[in-house]
Amino acid sequence: MTRKAFTRVFIKHLACRMRVFDFKPVFELDGFERKLEDCTFYYWFDVQHISSGDTFLVQPHVTICNHEIENIFCKVSGCNEVPLQYSTVGNSLALINSNPRNDEDFLPTSFIVNTAQLQDVEHIAGKCMQLFADIALPYCLSYQTVEQIDGLLNDHFNIACIHQPHAFYRAVKGLIAACITNNHSLQQLSSSYKKRIRSYSELDGNEILVRLAGLLPRFQMFISEP
Repeated sequence: MTRKAFTRVFIKHLACRMRVFDFKPVFELDGFERKLEDCTFYYWFDVQHISSGDTFLVQPHVTICNHEIENIFCKVSGCNEVPLQYSTVGNSLALINSNPRNDEDFLPTSFIVNTAQLQDVEHIAGKCMQLFADIALPYCLSYQTVEQIDGLLNDHFNIACIHQPHAFYRAVKGLIAACITNNHSLQQLSSSYKKRIRSYSELDGNEILVRLAGLLPRFQMFISEP
């Protein structure tokens, strides 16, 4: 069985149960989505073929796309389509639900599936539904607004953020969120994030900052600062 064929079968096993939560299957995204007025939630799976047989590794992820932040991001970056894993916030459930205390009842967040045994697929689908209810859905409901995302991206802006692992996306989207919410630490955020944006090699960082200032009046007073 190919990876694509397995993923389709796996999603079909989950589809009826996910519809209870208004999540619809999107096969091209290898998962599910729920669209709201201000944001879109994604529950999706990184599926890897790990042997020459019918064995796969399934890693569940949760991602949130905040429409206001992403609309501004696309205007300043010229990116019409941001990769799902780098949408506004989110990551694998393994990282979001890290287990530093090694609790005995900690839920595993990646699974080995042998598709030669149909019961394996059904069993892991049930486990992924449990993870959705315990981790992914509460995560979605906790970070729907720009204010909530501002805290997630910017409260500890000097260290890496598992909720947005791409440094450039984190810097630009963190600035956007901070300007929208009038974050009281905007000056410090601007100083830190501008360095990251300017160091990004794939786009002209200075041009990105000029576009940000044009769209976000709160940022204009900080653009000329080092």
